[in-house]
Formats: sequence, C-alpha cells, structure tokens
Amino acid sequence: MPWISVHQEVDGTKLRRLYRAIGCSKFEALGILNFLWFWGMKNADETGLVKDADLEVLSRYLYGCGEDCQLDMGKVVQALVDTGWIDVVADGFYIHDWDTWQEQWYKLQKNRRLDAERKRKARQMEREAAKPAPKTPEPEQMELPVEPEAKRPAKPKPDKKSYAEFVKMSEANYDRLVKLYGKAFADACIVELDNYKGARGKTYKDDYRAILCWVVDRVKEKNRACFSRAQANLRRLKKIRSESGVSRMGEFDGLLQGVVRQAQAANQPENGDYYDDEGFLVCGNCHTRRQVEVNMPDLKAVPFDPKKKVRVKMPVSCRCRAERRKQEEQMLMQDRKCGQHKR
Repeated sequence: MPWISVHQEVDGTKLRRLYRAIGCSKFEALGILNFLWFWGMKNADETGLVKDADLEVLSRYLYGCGEDCQLDMGKVVQALVDTGWIDVVADGFYIHDWDTWQEQWYKLQKNRRLDAERKRKARQMEREAAKPAPKTPEPEQMELPVEPEAKRPAKPKPDKKSYAEFVKMSEANYDRLVKLYGKAFADACIVELDNYKGARGKTYKDDYRAILCWVVDRVKEKNRACFSRAQANLRRLKKIRSESGVSRMGEFDGLLQGVVRQAQAANQPENGDYYDDEGFLVCGNCHTRRQVEVNMPDLKAVPFDPKKKVRVKMPVSCRCRAERRKQEEQMLMQDRKCGQHKR
C-alpha cells in the first residue's frame, strides 16, 4: 500500500505563505498538501514530473476530495504555483522537492525489488543444485600460471564547465536548471552561489546539488517582492472597478489596458537591461526580472466567463531596485524619528 512522508520541515514559511494566499487555516493548507502528494503517487515520476496531466486535472481532483469545502480549488492550485509548491515547466509541471519528501518511499520500493531479485536467484540456484550432476572423467590436473587480477577501470567523471568564478557544473546539469526554471533564474542562482562561496570560502562536492538544495529557495525568497507587487496591482484594479461603477466590459477593458500601459511606460529598459529567452525584461545590474506574468480576467471573451484568465506581463521591481527602495524608506523613517525627537 503506498504511503507518503510528512516532514517536520513542512511547517515553515512556505506553508505560512500558502495558507495566507488561499485564505484558510494552517490545518487546511497542510491537508491540501497531503492530497497533492496522494495524487502525485499515481501521476508523478520519481523526480516529481507530471507529464500526462495539467493543473486543471489537479484542480478537479481537489474538488472531488474537498467535500463540504467552500474554497475555490482553481485559486488553491494557483496558490500552490505562486508559493513554490508546484514548479511549472514547458512539458508539464514538477511537484517541488518531490524526491526529498518521498525519498523513503522510493527507497523502500527499490529495496523490495532488489530483495525479490535476490530471492529469485537463490531459488534458481537451489533448483540447479538439486539436479544430479552428470558423471564425467576427471581430466588430468595441470598447474596453470596465476595471472594478476586486472584493476577495474575508474569510473569517468563528467566534465564540468565553469559558469562563474567559484561555480562549476556539467552542461547537462546546467541545461536541466534552465529547463526547470528558465535561463534568467538559473543564472541568478549561479550568481547567488558564486557570491556565497567567494565571500565565505565554502566548497561543495556538487554545485548543481547545492543549487537545488537551498539556492533556488533563497533566490525565490529575494524575488518574492516582485510577485507581491503584481498581486497588489490586481487588487488595486478590482477596487477601481468596484468604486467607479463601471458595468460594461468594454469600458473596464479600456480602463485596465490604460493602467497596464501607464505601468509599462514607467518601467522602460535602462542602460544594461536586456530581455531573456522567454521575453522578460531583466535588470542589467542584479540580473533579476523586471517583469512578471499574472493572471487577469479575459474581458474580450464572448460570453464573458469570470473563471477564464489570460497571462499578462506586468512590470515589477528587480532585486536591486527593491533593496534601494527599502533603504530609502528606512532613511525616511529615521528622518521622521529624528524630527519627532527634536520636537
């Protein structure tokens, strides 16, 4: 009977972001993760890749599991993607850290297969030993020269390429990072690990594994402000619609497009900025994206369906601009405190 492992490390910041994004309790969020992993036992491979199903199939599965639940499962699945529990790629999506959470289950399956193969060979040897051996004349024994045992050739190590001053990995591992997270994000992870190793003198046996273990989560955490800002823009647009009394879809569509054009005009490429392979604007200084894709209602659909969404690129702050804004806010707060003390 299949089973899943629930680690104590699950109860952390990612779980907190999940139940806040859904608008439910921590207990409900942990239950949703368990049903996600139940579904993954039948639909994901050992690496967590789901090829034969999409997010809509997962949403319908959660609808079937959530009896008497008032949550919108489409919003739940999108929250799993936004908070990093699901990683969307070109040919499907990954259940994040699946090989870590369910490592014990796959080890058990491997040990069972090896044990079954060992028992099968033992039974075969017992049957062969029970057969009577044919009598053959014993040949004259001759002493043969003892030849020294040949040494087993060493396993060739994969050639590693230098992608930064302190970061090396094979081209296959780099291509896998690009396939999982995109070229801009993979390069940002390499820069993060290179700075960490250069500043602290750390060394790793495998830089690729180090990136998967902790660098990916750190880079996502630093870029979390970009996603929060995009979600705030959506909430602001909904508030504008409710307060302005716009009822016709055409008028609201024009208002929405006007807000998007104003935001894009305020976030034009500067010196050193460039576009990555996926068409996103990337900062030339910190090499993090200045744009993010968000779900917005498709107001041109006829008939109008509030559940139908389209992906729109919205401008956001890159890491260096977010840090500069944070420093400016801190300096402003200090100036205000100094002014209050003078009074």
